[in-house]
Amino acid sequence: MRDMLKFARRVIVLVVGVTVVLTGVVMLVTPGPGWGAIFAGLAILATEYAWARRWLRAIRATAEKGADKLGLRPFFEEFSKRHRWFRVLVDAAVRVAGRVRSLFRRGK
Repeated sequence: MRDMLKFARRVIVLVVGVTVVLTGVVMLVTPGPGWGAIFAGLAILATEYAWARRWLRAIRATAEKGADKLGLRPFFEEFSKRHRWFRVLVDAAVRVAGRVRSLFRRGK
């Protein structure tokens, strides 16, 4: 029974994650937050698949290098200080995602 639930969870994560990524790809050529949807889809996939975690780490490292090279890191740090609501929103999203993940992990 547990193996079947684990398999079902992996299938659901795969279907939802791929759907969000493909929606993001469509939004690259139509109005919408294409890159945001692609990264969100990868984050969904990363909850279950190691390859998606590796991709997200590589994307983050590249983005941080680019921000450093362009001198944008101080801008983002200042933005998060001035716009505390943004930081609170991100923290809340991370906590909710962690809670949802822990609910699924209990079934193992």
